[in-house]
Amino acid sequence: RDLAFSPINDYLMVSVGLDKRAVIYDVQSKSSVNTVVAEHPLTSVDIMQDGTTVVVGTTRGKVFFYDMRQLSAPV
Repeated sequence: RDLAFSPINDYLMVSVGLDKRAVIYDVQSKSSVNTVVAEHPLTSVDIMQDGTTVVVGTTRGKVFFYDMRQLSAPV
C-alpha cells in the first residue's frame, strides 16, 4: 500500500499493507530484516529524519510510532 526509504540508510526500506504488516527490508541484500504486525490494516508509512522512528497509519485513522531498535510495541 505504501513504502518509505530511510533518510540516513540508502539500503533500508519499510513497506506497509492491508495485511496489517510493516516489513523492513534491506534492499541491498533483497531480504526482509524484520516484520511488525499491527492491530489494523496499514495504509501509510514514513521514516522520520532520525532514521529510527517509523510512523504508520491505519485504515481506522490511527497513527502508530515504532522505534526500529525495539519493534515489539508502538512507543
